[in-house]
Amino acid sequence: MNKSKLTNYIFLLIIFSLFFSHIIAIGYSNEVGITNGMYVNHTHSDHSMMVGHPTTVTFSKTSDEFFHVEWWWGGSYQMTGSWDVNINTRIISNMQNFGPTDGSHTPFWIYTDVSLNDQIIIYNHYQGGDTVFNITGEAMYGSMEVWELRDAFGSVVWYEKSKGFLLNGTQRYLTDWQKFEFEGTNAFSKKAEIIPGYNYFFLIGLLLVSAIVILKNKSIRE
Repeated sequence: MNKSKLTNYIFLLIIFSLFFSHIIAIGYSNEVGITNGMYVNHTHSDHSMMVGHPTTVTFSKTSDEFFHVEWWWGGSYQMTGSWDVNINTRIISNMQNFGPTDGSHTPFWIYTDVSLNDQIIIYNHYQGGDTVFNITGEAMYGSMEVWELRDAFGSVVWYEKSKGFLLNGTQRYLTDWQKFEFEGTNAFSKKAEIIPGYNYFFLIGLLLVSAIVILKNKSIRE
């Protein structure tokens, strides 16, 4: 193989590798959106409480299929509940202490590849199970784009578009209700590690190409 053909071959490998890694990572990240170590702060209140309590929901990657969630309640409660969520189904398992029931769909996160008029299954605490929500509109919360979702019981909730986390909203069931008011998040921090992360695929592709180039050069010299 002459030097010109080798150069073309290496160039094509680089383009293919980076393109392939880009498609896989972006496709997966657009669906999941979550960042490893991401937290979202709310003030939580319901029909039984006179004042709201600070809460924090934290997301941690545990495998390619699951992430772990911790829900901390502050104020006079000082409790932490936890559970696992299947990335492919949004279904909860291994709930400990308090939180959505096993087998239900997480209320704190939706996929980011959704569209207007889609239906999303979300756990409703006072109904005691899942509820079908419809994406009925779009809105802005400061600089964040959000989806507005509604269900048949009069619930209205907002989810941030690019990450999918619960921003604001009130879930209702008959005369019972609970409300989440957004306080802050690290979701857009430059240090955030996307699950699974574009940089990981880029690095893998670059390493593969580098290894091929080294082996080819060695073969030519021999």
